[in-house]
Amino acid sequence: MPGSHITGTNFVKVSKKIIKNIRSKGIFSSLLFAFALWFYVSMNNVFTMKLYVPLILKTNENQSIVSEVPSKIEVEIKGKGWNLINAKFFYSSYYCLLKIDNLESENNQINLTYSKLLNSIKNLEKFEIKSINPENLNLILGNIDQVLRKIKSNIEIHTRNGFTIVNTKMNPEEVVVKGSLEKIKDLLEVPTRSKILEDVYKNMNGLISFADTLYPSFNIKPNYTKYNINIQFKCDLSYKQIPVKVRGGLLPADNEIKPGYITVYLTGGVEELANINPSELVAYVNFEDLMDDSTGILVPEISLPSNVTLMKTEPPYLYHFKYSQKGL
Repeated sequence: MPGSHITGTNFVKVSKKIIKNIRSKGIFSSLLFAFALWFYVSMNNVFTMKLYVPLILKTNENQSIVSEVPSKIEVEIKGKGWNLINAKFFYSSYYCLLKIDNLESENNQINLTYSKLLNSIKNLEKFEIKSINPENLNLILGNIDQVLRKIKSNIEIHTRNGFTIVNTKMNPEEVVVKGSLEKIKDLLEVPTRSKILEDVYKNMNGLISFADTLYPSFNIKPNYTKYNINIQFKCDLSYKQIPVKVRGGLLPADNEIKPGYITVYLTGGVEELANINPSELVAYVNFEDLMDDSTGILVPEISLPSNVTLMKTEPPYLYHFKYSQKGL
């Protein structure tokens, strides 16, 4: 009896026929409808789920927390499936606000009980809260000190092609910081929050607050600063016949530096370069470097405004010659 087999072409034809029969009988639509109905009914049932709720501490200016405080607490909630999905993926305005500014400490400690944590959770009223982790918080307060600290900008600026950053200024440049003696000595600067500015081609300003990691350990006044960013067209210029001089002493009679003049190439904002007086540009060699030189090659230094950059000099090096008295 001859054997039978299905070729690749026949398999495709058979598959298409089966799918056509399924569609014609409405089986596919029925399965889809059944799944949707099951999902809808299931989402009306009650489930439990864990959320990580942001923890916010409200302190007064005379309180400083030295103990470690979690940024979030784990909360197990119970509710309908639809509400749980919304809370997990779409609705994130829940938080735990602990107001300790009016609480008295005992032995420099404040104990926050489970009940206090439970009553401080906001925007989860639709759910039954089953548990909280940790169940309580013990806050340790430290002795207060007050200092002035400079602000460190964490603003990242990406300029449009052909533009350059001349400077970024903060107003104020310093803030008053209150905190525990143990922690405030390690705080050398007050960083702002991270911010990225893209395609910048003109002057910009705005308000920016400070990094979240500073709270609640420190109380900062003011709690924000204003940034001013100066953006200009980028320009490259060269200046020729810049004299070479010795700084910090006189060139000894038996020493010579060649060449006596160089060309400098600068880049920066067009307005900043326009303010440079070419007659005031000088290339320097430090007297100490001159006396310590044993190679005969020195690198010139150019005094420039902080917002102007030296690209290169021509020649890049200076040649230092020492002559013996006999040679003279």
